[in-house]
Amino acid sequence: MKVGMMRYGNRPNKIAMATALVCSHLEIEFFYFHPEDVNIEMKVIKGKFLEKNKWIEKETSYPDIIDNALPKKGTEYIYEELKQFSYLTTTRIGSKNEVYELMEQDPYFNDVLIPYVYLSTLDELSEFIEKYQSLIIKPARGSKGNKISKLSKSEDGYYLSTNHSEDYYSKDELAKFIKEMANEKKYIVQPYINSITKEGHPFDLRIHLRRGENGEWDNLDPLPRIGIGNSITSNLSQGGAISSLKSFLEAQYGDKSKKIKKQLNEITTTFPEHFQKLYDFEIDAVGIDIGIDENGKLWFFEANTSPGPHYYEIDVAQLRGGYYEYLRGKLNV
Repeated sequence: MKVGMMRYGNRPNKIAMATALVCSHLEIEFFYFHPEDVNIEMKVIKGKFLEKNKWIEKETSYPDIIDNALPKKGTEYIYEELKQFSYLTTTRIGSKNEVYELMEQDPYFNDVLIPYVYLSTLDELSEFIEKYQSLIIKPARGSKGNKISKLSKSEDGYYLSTNHSEDYYSKDELAKFIKEMANEKKYIVQPYINSITKEGHPFDLRIHLRRGENGEWDNLDPLPRIGIGNSITSNLSQGGAISSLKSFLEAQYGDKSKKIKKQLNEITTTFPEHFQKLYDFEIDAVGIDIGIDENGKLWFFEANTSPGPHYYEIDVAQLRGGYYEYLRGKLNV
């Protein structure tokens, strides 16, 4: 069986190296390639193969399985070509609002879903603002922490904060600004969940769920991600920090940490199967971000179909190898 890992970096990264080593023990031929390495006319790929700890470039036929990144604009035709000959592991699950709308169909998610509305006008937000006082405004499609704002009501106006600034707006000024934002792209608005440390830094827990041996779901230890400075998000791409789960929960919640850990264990065990039922294609991996408010209640922030393997490279590579083996039997290749 031949497996290709398709990513947008020109050089294989740590996860590619780790996965190649795992595959060598499973007698799976593994190579790394960029979408531009695909020659559609000749039906071949210029791939990078790991040989004696060095990446060697060789021309190869299309693989049985492609562990793919999601398509970017301008590459869709390459994906359509490869789908005709190879099994692609990863499919887009939808934008934030699309995922929320699907999750609302299953009562299992009711207790962790944060109420939301779509950004349109300030008048239509007025009831939401009066009820919650502080709101989060974020793009419906993934942003890695970019273009996320916190809107807070004050006695004489409003404050709009980002990871880099805080600006005051009168009602008329904010109404104009929100209208411009809503015309620019689709945003969702939610109550601000006060998921902050004792030191006042925002945080969330990234839970990495991935199929492994026999196609069964496995989970890696939730990773606390902590915002620093004036950050309103905890995204690592915006300068956040990380911590180990056990020490983080004990430091922040003391005696309550065991109860919270038990709730997290339940989510990692039950979430994947419920989430999978929302889709008619097999999901290979999903990263979910969970916040914890001042009362210790868990809230779902968002889901990502391509969770970054940073800090988990070896564990993720082993799970990937087990998943490839499962697909070998499923696809009979």
